[in-house]
Amino acid sequence: MPLDGRLNEREELILQAVVQCYITTAEPVGSRVLVKRFGLELSAATVRNVMADLEESGYLQQLHTSSGRAPTDRGYRYYVNYLMRVQELTMAERARIEHELSRKLNDADEVLRQTSQMLALVTHQTGLVKTPDENCGQVKHIEVMLVSPTGRRVGPRTVWGVFIRPSPPLSKRWRRMRSSG
Repeated sequence: MPLDGRLNEREELILQAVVQCYITTAEPVGSRVLVKRFGLELSAATVRNVMADLEESGYLQQLHTSSGRAPTDRGYRYYVNYLMRVQELTMAERARIEHELSRKLNDADEVLRQTSQMLALVTHQTGLVKTPDENCGQVKHIEVMLVSPTGRRVGPRTVWGVFIRPSPPLSKRWRRMRSSG
C-alpha cells in the first residue's frame, strides 16, 4: 500500500467489487464470482491474490477457511471515502419528494409514515421513524442517522432512522425556570 494511504487501481477495483457484491448478497464473496459478475479481465487466481493482500492489509476478512471474503470496517470506510459514488436522485424521486412535502398532512402519524417512506425511497434502505411519548411537549431535535444491528456503519442490514427528541413538557420547563430564577 502506498504511503498516502490509497490502494492501487487493481486493489481499489477488487475492493469496490467485493463491497458492492457483499452489500447486495450479504454473503462472503469469492474470486470467481467477482470475475464473472463484474466481467473483470483478470484470472480468478489474480483476484484471489489481490483479495489476500487486502485481507492482510485489514480491508477484507475471510469468515471461514474455505469461504469468500467480506469487507471489514476499514474496507467499508475506504469504500465510503474513496470509491462510493453518490447517486443523484432521479427526476421521479425528486418529484415524489416535492409532492409529498407540499401536501398538507394534518395527522402526525401520517407525517411520520410519509417521512419513513421518503427516507426509504431516497436511501434505498429500510426507513424507521421513532417518536417520543405523546405527553412529552414540543419537539427539541430531529436526527437522521444510521441504525445497524450488526454494529457496521454500512452494509446489507443498514437501517436509516429518524429520531425525534422532545423538549421536557411545559410544566417541567416552567418548574425548572422558577426554581433557577
